[in-house]
This record gives sequence, C-alpha cells and structure tokens, in this order.
Amino acid sequence: MLRTMRENASSFMIKILLGIIVLAFVFMGVGSFREDKVNKIASVNGEPISYDEYQKVYRNILDRFHSQYGNRLDDNMIKMFNLKQRAIDNLVQEKIILRKAENLRLKVTDEELSESILNMKAFQTAGRFDVDRYTFLLNRLKLEPAEFEIDQKKMLLSEKLRNFITGNARVSNAETLEWFNWENALVDLDVVQFLPANYADINAESDELKDYYEKNQTKYQTKPEVKARYVSFPSSKYKSKVNVSDDEINLYYQDNKDDFYNAKTVEARHILVKVDQAADDETIEKAKQKTLDILEKVKKGNKTFAELAKKYSEGPSKTNGGHLGTFKKETMVKPFSDKAFFMSAGEVSEPVRTKFGWHIIRVEKVNDAYSSPLDEVKNKITDTLLNQKAKTAAYDEATSVFEMSFEGDDLIRTAEDKGLELLTTDFFTRIGPKKIIVGRDIFSKAAFALLQDQVSDVLEVKDGFYLLQVVEKNPAGVSPFEEVKVKIEKDVIKEKQKKKAKEDAEAFLSALKSGEDLKKESAKLNIKIISTGFFKRHDPVPEVGREQEINKNAFKLSGKNSLPETIVEGVEGYYVIRFKDRKKPALEEFEKEKNSVSKNLLMQKKNRVFEKWLAGLKEKSEISIKKEFL
Repeated sequence: MLRTMRENASSFMIKILLGIIVLAFVFMGVGSFREDKVNKIASVNGEPISYDEYQKVYRNILDRFHSQYGNRLDDNMIKMFNLKQRAIDNLVQEKIILRKAENLRLKVTDEELSESILNMKAFQTAGRFDVDRYTFLLNRLKLEPAEFEIDQKKMLLSEKLRNFITGNARVSNAETLEWFNWENALVDLDVVQFLPANYADINAESDELKDYYEKNQTKYQTKPEVKARYVSFPSSKYKSKVNVSDDEINLYYQDNKDDFYNAKTVEARHILVKVDQAADDETIEKAKQKTLDILEKVKKGNKTFAELAKKYSEGPSKTNGGHLGTFKKETMVKPFSDKAFFMSAGEVSEPVRTKFGWHIIRVEKVNDAYSSPLDEVKNKITDTLLNQKAKTAAYDEATSVFEMSFEGDDLIRTAEDKGLELLTTDFFTRIGPKKIIVGRDIFSKAAFALLQDQVSDVLEVKDGFYLLQVVEKNPAGVSPFEEVKVKIEKDVIKEKQKKKAKEDAEAFLSALKSGEDLKKESAKLNIKIISTGFFKRHDPVPEVGREQEINKNAFKLSGKNSLPETIVEGVEGYYVIRFKDRKKPALEEFEKEKNSVSKNLLMQKKNRVFEKWLAGLKEKSEISIKKEFL
C-alpha cells in the first residue's frame, strides 16, 4: 500500500517533506542549527547528546502530557511545563547514571533483562507472557523490540545503581513510631461554617454589573473558532470498487510467511512446592524431598495427576488440577519451558527447580510447529488486501481532489465535478467539531493551522482521509456585555456572597478571641456548631467534608492555643474552628501497620539519599547545552 501511495502522490509527498522541514525549523527556533538530526545539542562530561536522542525523549514526555490533558495541551501549556528542558534534564541524568554504573562495573545480564520483560503485566495474557501481545504493543508505540530492550536494560542498570547507592539506608523503630503517631494523630474540633451559598438575599445592581464587566473582561473572553467545509474519503466507501486476484493473495502469503507461522505449543499440568529463590540450602532440599514424595504418589497411579495437584500443589492453578493450559515456550520461565518442551504427551518429569519452587510437570499434549496453509488464511489475506487497496483508492481520490483545488480552483466546484458530498461544520474551538468523531484531533489541528480559504493537505485518519478548507475564522475576543449579562450577574452575586461570608466569619472569630462564648455568638447568628468528634489528619472532616485547610490548621492547635490566628478559607466557604481535644493512635494499630509504614519510610529515605547523591554528581559534572538549542 505504501509503495502504491508513493508512486501516485509525488506532489503530495513533496509537500509533506517540506512541511516536516518547516516544522523542524519552527520547533528548534533556529535555521542553520539543524543541518542534520545527529548534531550534538549537548554534552555530559564529554559524552554527546544528539538531537535524535532528545527528540525521542521529548516525544515520550509530550505523549504522556497529551494523554493527561488531551486537547487542552497547547503551545502555552508546553512552555509553562517547560517540556523541552525536562527532556534535556532527563537525558543529562541518564548519561550521568549510566556512566557511573559503568565505572562501578555494574551490569545487567540477558537473563535479568528477559525476566523483567516476561514479568511485565502489560505484555501478559491471563497472567503469562504473550509474545504476540508484546510485538503488537511495541508496534503501536512504533518501537522495535531491540530498541525497547536497550531502553529496558538502561532502566534496570539505573535501578542497580540506585540500589547500590541506597543499600545502607535504614529506618529505625523510633522513626517508624514517630511518623505513625504524626500521620495517625486524632483531633476533635468545634466548627462553625460561613458558606456564601447561604446568603441568598444578596442582589446585584445594574451599575455593579457594568463595573464588574469592565474590570474582569478576561473572564468573558471567547475562544478562537473556525468554520470549515470538508470532503471525507472513508476507506469503506471504496472497498466495493477494488478487487484482489489470486496472484496477489499468493504473493502476500509468500511475502508474509512469518505471520502465518504457528510456533510449537505444549499443554501441561504441574504440581508446585513453593520455595523462595533466596532460601538457604536446607530449606531448598526439604522442599525438594517433599516434591519427591508427591512424585512417588504420582507414579503409583492410585490417584490422577489432577487429583494430586488439587491436594498438594501450592500454585494458583491447584483448583484446576494444576492445569496451565496451552502455552508457547517463551511464556514460561526458562527451566520450566526447557523441560516441558522436550517431553512427550503423557510423560511426567522429575522435580524441576525455578524461581517459584519445585515443579512436577505432566505434559498433556504437544502441538508441533506448523505454517497455516493458504486455504486456511485465504479469507483473512483477502480482507487485508481489500482494506489496503480501498485505503489506497481513497487516498488517490483525495490526492486528485487536493491537486485540482491546490491550483486555485474552488473545493466546492472540484467536489461537485467528482460527485462528492461537501459538508460544512458549525463554528468549533480547538476541541474540534462535534459531528466529526473519527480523527477529530487531526481535523481540528489542521483547521487552526490554515489561513482562511486555504485547502489542507490530505489528512489521514483511522478509517480514511479528509480534505478541508477553512471558510471563516472568529478570533478570540471579549463577549459583548448583553450576551454575558446573566453570567456577570451570577458572578457579582457570588463575589458579594463570598465577601459577606468572610466578613461575618472574621467578626465571629474576633468575638471569640475577645472572650465571647461560642454558643452565645452562634445563637445570635442562628448558626449551627458542628462537633466533629475525633478524625485523622487526612480524613474528611466529619459533617463538613474534604476541606484540606481545616485539616492543616486543626493539627496546629492545642489546649493553650485553641483558636487559629485567622479564619480558614476552604473550598466551600469560610470556617471558624476551635480545638477541643487531641490524642495519639492506639499502640496496637501501630503493631499492625509497622511493617508497611517502615517499608514506605525506607523507600522515601532511599529516594532522598539517591537524589542528594545525584545532585552532588551533577555539580561535579561538566554539562554544556548549545545556546542556539535553548
């Protein structure tokens, strides 16, 4: 398909290439700086950082922010988050860490790399490594397995270095108890709420509305909008117009034989006797003897293997009689696979040791490797080729319309001449037009990059292509007063309610500080006193809800200083709080959580130790970044 597109779209590809070149200059902000992408943009202790390295890291960071913020991530947010500097900082840190690991002669073995990938849940199906899923996900990320494995090896090496540097970090029992008491301390308060929403009798005068509008026009700005006409070229529309010959099917089958190869698989059961990988020799031998005793029962044949697995196996498959299903060799840990894949159906193994413990394996069935015959996959190949040809046909027609419109002919006339439906959107913001579901992001991005009446390049989306032309643009501006008058009125009333609530809260706190009685003052205002009862530092405040400012202030109070210096401004309104009592958590609670608390504290301490060590290493490093780049 790609070959066909290249052969039929020379002018389009030239424009794409020109666009890439222009984007590179705009992105870098310089001209001569980007002679070729391998140029050194920075160095760490004499080790270069290339533009290609930077671009890869930058794109990964950008993708993460896109997944988090979606269409809200614009140029201003990218600048605000300083993504460019983040990418450089990450690369500098990586170079320093890897060089230090090398100096310390730390290494990651192929076995360690393999085990880390096999244990990644993203690559597993039903709890086991799935090589097809592995390949599929890497393809989606546009990564070659070798490239991913290099990155994974770097990460594992970084972890080894971190463990080496932080290996002596310890957390004492006293530190653990101190943190537990701080985190789980309880406080009891009186709370009086002053919520703006309760001041329902407040109104806004017309002169207040106009004055507020003049002073707060940024609140009533409109977003830039565009309106576009477009032609859609969905691949499905062209599927009935293309055919696939037997020769093409045969050629595809021959060219893609690897896709139709089915690796050898084995169906097996096992009985597992667990033993920790780091166990001492005595424990390992004891577990082996237990396994041999079970094996004797298997050999006697008084009970089936499945029955014995249900009784003796310590693995999760015991409820299924030790049944592991059908699996490929690379799915299981190496010692297990090495044994199982050299056994015959019905054969039972001697004990096999893996990191999980000792296994007795029974092979139920062996499925030899084979290639699916053409007849078996012919329909699948036909559908693939039809989809490819349909997309090529859609692309060819989109390119034809584009080139006729590109020379100045109107898109409307071109579409009419070809009998194509020309649609027009409503005005839309950068989120994209509501009626466009497939490729909305791509459509919107292209529309906002065009000048009025300019026709876009052919835009590829999941199921086809678009051509669009911007009909009209509405720049960002301030909405006229009359259009937003209702909103202004609500905003003014809200501001006045907030101001009144704050004044009343401040007056109430001042009265308490002067020695007035809490109950009498609240009765004057007909306001309820909330008695919270005991709650923890990070708990919602009983009968109030999640108000972090209350929590923050509550634990600063004591019997001597029962009132805060100022009122508490929360999410819902203003609060006056008064300390009643405080207590430590029960010691038995500490005993239950001591291990997990200690583990979390140790992790935090290790992070601090490593960050401090790394900062010191950075200070001693020679780091240079080309001024033109930044």
